[in-house]
Amino acid sequence: MTAAGFDGDVVDDESLHFASCDLDETQRWLAARLQSKLSIGPKAPGPFEADIAVHAISNAKLVTSGFCHGAQIEAEITADNLIVYAIASGNSKICIGKKIHSLDKASGLILNKKAEKISASLEGDGLTFSVGYGEVALVLERYFERPVARDLDLCCSFAPETAEGPAIFALISAMEPCVLGRKSSPMPAPHAERMKRDALIMLILERFPHRYASWFEQSGAAASPGELGRAIEFIDSQRAMPLTVEDVANEVGISIRALQRGFRRYKGTSPHAYLKRARLAQVRLELLDPASTRSIAEIASHWGFSNRGHFALDYFRAFGEQPSQTRRSR
Repeated sequence: MTAAGFDGDVVDDESLHFASCDLDETQRWLAARLQSKLSIGPKAPGPFEADIAVHAISNAKLVTSGFCHGAQIEAEITADNLIVYAIASGNSKICIGKKIHSLDKASGLILNKKAEKISASLEGDGLTFSVGYGEVALVLERYFERPVARDLDLCCSFAPETAEGPAIFALISAMEPCVLGRKSSPMPAPHAERMKRDALIMLILERFPHRYASWFEQSGAAASPGELGRAIEFIDSQRAMPLTVEDVANEVGISIRALQRGFRRYKGTSPHAYLKRARLAQVRLELLDPASTRSIAEIASHWGFSNRGHFALDYFRAFGEQPSQTRRSR
């Protein structure tokens, strides 16, 4: 976890990669690009090494950081970002206020509170997702059609043995291939990045305690059969477009919450599942197209399927064969 994860916003290039064994150089690099005061030092006497990559993801930031010999970071939060830090390897101890969070592989920390001081002892590789609270508020407002005034007042940890932990770690890891200098996989399409970003935000909002948690417990109206019919007609007519659940709700003129309730009540599924099936159908069309020259991985990534294992399983469940079998049959 770098200080980019603590306070969020990289203020110049969209994609950055920094590696150094010099502590002072690392301090200057971070200070020049982050909008918060911080200090960084070695975890213990001895060598120091930092490897940091930053990438913009649909009005959010993802930071991968490696401190193979450890690092000690202190910072003060002044922005209102929603921050999620996940441990990829090694372990960390993060002190926020008077509470200490001890984290190891596949566990992490979620934070959305202003004016908090953070002290972190880090060792290994970390993934930090950071998005401005304005984007989170938009998700909430579109979902409930109600104004949002204040931050979430959220600070909690997650672990691999909890129900939410593996899903959070998987979503953040799915974003990681598009970070500069890390993996040579196809760059995801913008809509795929936004889908993963919003899925992570909604998972946090639905499963963790925060200032607006009671909103999710209140009942609300479902889309009418007519509204649901218009939603399905829109999805079916726009199969070649990378739609999101938000796009569909906006087209019909209802909230995302109402759309979800309508799909569950009248179709026994979710709009997300329906859209996934539509995207899988588009993948299948291209796999069957003799003129297509893109690889299976490139096609899947274009339609928002970044995890090859999950994509292959979803495809098999939908069509009863592997993507490679479909391509060979064209």
